[in-house]
This record gives sequence, C-alpha cells and structure tokens, in this order.
Amino acid sequence: MYKIGTIIISLLLVVSINAAESGNPVLDSLVNTAMSKNPLIKAAKFKTEMSNSQAAFSGVLPDPQISVGFLNLPKGSLNLDETPMSGVQFGLSQTIPWPGKLSAISDIAELETEHSQLNLTELQNRITRLVNENYFEYTYWQESYDIVSEYKSVVRNIIDVAQVKYANGQGSFQDVLKAETSEAKLENRLESVKQNQLISLANLSRLTDNENVPAAIQGRFSEILINNDSDDNGSLYSNNPTIAKADVKVGIAEKRIALAKSNYYPNFRVGVDYRIRKEMMMDAINGEDFLSFKVGFNLPLWFSKKQKNQNKAARFALNAAQSEKKAVVNKIENSLFNTRTVLNSLMERINQYDDSILPKGEAAAEAARVAYEVGQVDFNGYLQAHLALMDIQLERWQLVKQFFQQKAKLNEILSNFNNEV
Repeated sequence: MYKIGTIIISLLLVVSINAAESGNPVLDSLVNTAMSKNPLIKAAKFKTEMSNSQAAFSGVLPDPQISVGFLNLPKGSLNLDETPMSGVQFGLSQTIPWPGKLSAISDIAELETEHSQLNLTELQNRITRLVNENYFEYTYWQESYDIVSEYKSVVRNIIDVAQVKYANGQGSFQDVLKAETSEAKLENRLESVKQNQLISLANLSRLTDNENVPAAIQGRFSEILINNDSDDNGSLYSNNPTIAKADVKVGIAEKRIALAKSNYYPNFRVGVDYRIRKEMMMDAINGEDFLSFKVGFNLPLWFSKKQKNQNKAARFALNAAQSEKKAVVNKIENSLFNTRTVLNSLMERINQYDDSILPKGEAAAEAARVAYEVGQVDFNGYLQAHLALMDIQLERWQLVKQFFQQKAKLNEILSNFNNEV
C-alpha cells in the first residue's frame, strides 16, 4: 500500500537537471483570474491610466488669457463717444516659461507614469506569489487529508486485529484502547486539515475575487521538483520592479533639481490688444482702431528665500532617493540570497527523505507488521511504526510545499512571472 504511494510521489517529484517545470493549468487559471479580477490590481491599472492621462498634458504651455475692457470712459457719463481715447479693448496674452522648464515638467510626468506602471508590475508579482503560496498550501492540505485518511484506515484495521486477538485471549484490552485513541486523534487531525483547507480556499477566493474557487481547485503537486536557478543576479537589476522604482525616484529627483534651477529665471508673457473706437470730431485718425503689442516677465526678486530653498530641498530629495535606492537594493539582495539558501536546503532535505528517511520508515513499518504477526514485537511498537511513517510522509510533503512557495518568492524577486492577461 505504502510503496505504491511512494512510487507515485517520487514520479511527481523527480529531480532532473534536464527537466523543465511542467505547466499547471489550474494554478495558471487562478493567476489569470487574479490578474483580471483582483480589486487592488484593478485600482493600480486605473492609477496607471490616470498617470498616462496626466503625462499627456504635462509640459504643455499654460492656457492663454483673453481679456475684455472698456477704456478711458469719462467719469461723469461713461460714454464711449466723448473722447478719442475711449474704446472697447480685447486682449490676448500667453505666458512662455523659461526654456527647459516645460521639458523638465514633462520628463517628471513621464517618470511618474513609469513609476505607476512599476507599481502595477510589483503588485501583480506580489499577488501572483500569494496565489502560488496559497495554492500550494491548499494542495499540501489535500495531500495531508489523503495521507491521514489512509492511515486512519490502517489504524482501523489494526483495531480490528487487536479486537480479534483480545477476543481470542492473545492480546490485551489496553491494545484496543491505544488503537482507538490513535484513531480518534487522527479523526481530530482530519478536522484540523479540513479547517486549513478552508482557510487556503478563502485566501484564494479573496485574491481572485471569485466566490467559486472551491469548484476550480482540482489540481495537486503536479510540477517537477527542480531548482534550476543560478546565482547570476543580472535579471535582478534588470527586472525587479522595486529596484526599478527606486531608480525612477532618483531620476525624478534629478529632474526636480533641474526644474528648481530654472526657477531662478523669469517666465515671459507676450500679448496683443485690439481697441475698437468710434469716429468723432477732432480725431486725428478718424476713429481708426488701435492695435497694441506687449512683452513682460515676472521678476524672481525673492530668490534668496524662495528659489534658493527650492533648490536645496530638491538636492536633499535627491540624496534621500539615492539612499533609499541603496537600502532597497541591499534588502532585495539579502532576500534573494536567503531565498536561494532556503531553496537549496529544502532540496537537500527532500533528497534525504527520498534517499534515506522515507525508505527506512517504510522498512520499519513493514518489519513491525511482520514481527507483530509472529509475536516478536508488541502492539505499541507495531502501531507507532505506522504512525511514524505517516508523520514522515507529512513532513516530506511539508518540505515540498515550502519548496514551491520559496520558488514563487524567488520568481517574485527576479520578476520571472508572466502576468499578461
């Protein structure tokens, strides 16, 4: 009974340096559902679109100004036809920032859009990792339920044997009670397993915003156990969105310095006015309309208080962004190292179970069964050998679950997930 199960498990978890991880349609479906339905991802997508829209109008000239005025009206009558200087004037003016200001504003907006897109990618990676973790958590509890149920049946058979021996005067009632107690403990353990299954399903339901997740979970540990990751950190610096976000923040801070410098220089204003006049006596130009042109600029007079401190603030912001980037890189490099270390350790421990611990546990259980049948071992040793084998199988599946969860964490760090929907 146990050898068949072990063979199946071993086939599912073959380690081969020439093998590639097999696809998992159930897990892929859950991830795709999360990418399209998860509320946080939806919100991040809307924010990205908002940033795109904001970038589209950043760096554009300020709106022109139109004015209308009634000029030089006599105070007593307010008439337009009493003096040649009276008239209705229409004006149009445009502010033109100092060269470089608009381009800096536009660059900052584009970088903020890139930052928003990286936020989305970072969130997608995190949600994908959480889906993976909870999927393998649920699968582990599925396997645990099957294993515990199998050994509950084994203990039931042991109880039947113990009762027969007790009835024939070859065993003690204490053996029957021990076996029945073990069966009750396994039943209690099954209830705990079912509870953990429900928790994992609830987490998957939340992540996918899908109430029908239980009907969709039919898969098991069907991937090949393989750690084909290398220590090359190239993809870390080229793909990791958190590091890329820190880079973008540094870029934004540098552009803000350029913008702060440009504030030392004035903005220009150009305009044209058109005055409509009425013809009247003694008007040298017979009521001809007036056309006026004007050029002006603001005067950065308080630069010692305003522009100087703007520039200082921008430089401090750059220093902060550079330090934050260094902290982010250190944290992610440390997380990458730890994850790889844990993966390698898990691989070695699973191999130990495959090569030594599990075969020895099976041999011990089989030897205890044979010895018990011929009276060479007591009932307690027979029962405990089988329960110990159950624990070994559960421990091994626990390691396998942790391996796949750590693999998902590694993929998040290296941004190896394909989050296209």
